[in-house]
Amino acid sequence: MVSGERLLLIAAEVRRLLPRAFGLSRSPRSEELALCDGFYAEFLEALGRALEWPFAEAETEAEAFRKDLEIYAGWRERNPAVPAARKASRNESPFPDRCAILLDSGMMDQARRAAAAFQSDLLRLGTRFFGQLGRLAPQRRISAGTRVRPARHGADRRRDGKRDVRPSKPAKRANRPRHQP
Repeated sequence: MVSGERLLLIAAEVRRLLPRAFGLSRSPRSEELALCDGFYAEFLEALGRALEWPFAEAETEAEAFRKDLEIYAGWRERNPAVPAARKASRNESPFPDRCAILLDSGMMDQARRAAAAFQSDLLRLGTRFFGQLGRLAPQRRISAGTRVRPARHGADRRRDGKRDVRPSKPAKRANRPRHQP
């Protein structure tokens, strides 16, 4: 499936970006690289758990995933500076060919181009999101007197999915004399 290829591409990119994400220099020490290796091993284990392979096939699927990941990792090591925005040619990445076969083997060239464009988007977005990890979200500036209301997404629903019915507050009336008959 294309989703598996997507995960392989992203996992290889995560491995490539780890030293920069940890703020390591261009020539990191061995203990710094050990930190990256440990993190990456944990990342792959968590990814394997998230994939929820059937118990009987888990070891076979994990081994196939590792072999495919080696293909992608080898490509990223050979081409570390491939700009994410540039469309990869057929010879650079396994992603377009492997996805083209899955998408539409009868229209390989079109499927390859579509997969290469998808790869560019994935690498660009993945690099941007990965670069934001561990950073504080920008704070919104609010001008004086501006009230910020919290989002109401599902705020009026209970856990069981039913609407939370609360008595409404009566509307405030202006101080007007009552009209008496």
